[in-house]
Amino acid sequence: MLSSFKESQQNGHLKKHKKEIIAEEPLVQIPPGEYEAVCKKAVFKYSFGGDKRLFIEFVIIGNEYDGTKLFMVCTRPPGKLRIRHKLYNQWAIALGRKPHKGERFNRTIFEKKMYLISVRDTRKKYSRNGRSMPEYLQYSMVDEIVEVIAGAPGDA
Repeated sequence: MLSSFKESQQNGHLKKHKKEIIAEEPLVQIPPGEYEAVCKKAVFKYSFGGDKRLFIEFVIIGNEYDGTKLFMVCTRPPGKLRIRHKLYNQWAIALGRKPHKGERFNRTIFEKKMYLISVRDTRKKYSRNGRSMPEYLQYSMVDEIVEVIAGAPGDA
């Protein structure tokens, strides 16, 4: 059961305090295209659906959008990473080669490198009813890493 009240005990009495619901900072929207960016961090988090995903945070550098933070999401598949998985392809680009059979994935391979990234907007239509998403709800995200610009491939 979901409740907007937080229970606390004070002087032997159980009191209920209402939790505030606060909006997070809105995500940015920039024109789709390719940008140079540095990867700040890569962390595994659970999505709303319960899947484990890798969230890779990039900061754009060197143009009018300098300092803009964007992220890329890669689903972590159960079992082995295969060539058809987005995470496998992005890992291979960061390594500068195909991963060897049995090689273990390390999320820090992405960090502290400069990349050329491809940016896109979120989907324009809701999946269930086909209606267009309002402009104010759309945001930009990293679609893929195009290439490593600086930072030795394979360095973690």
